[in-house]
Amino acid sequence: MHSLDSQSSTVPSHLEDLIATAAEGYAAVEWAIFATNRVNTGGSMTPDAFLEWGKNKLRFFRQELRRLGHRNRLRLNRLYKPGASIASRAGDYGP
Repeated sequence: MHSLDSQSSTVPSHLEDLIATAAEGYAAVEWAIFATNRVNTGGSMTPDAFLEWGKNKLRFFRQELRRLGHRNRLRLNRLYKPGASIASRAGDYGP
């Protein structure tokens, strides 16, 4: 597990670009979702272009994690440790 904040980082410097690529991908996908059904100056294909670009960045990120994981036994399932446990949605007890 690594920590990253505005002051310091335990992430090896050779992996910083890979983390930035993942952030790019997640941001592009999020923007594509936000831009859907909104007026924008890029035209009606803008959300689709952002979505495709984001997916390509995330695909590259996951490929690199797999490649690095085989060599270094890197864990691939989580990008961060959840701050709190997730509440179960198994039952709806209603009013």
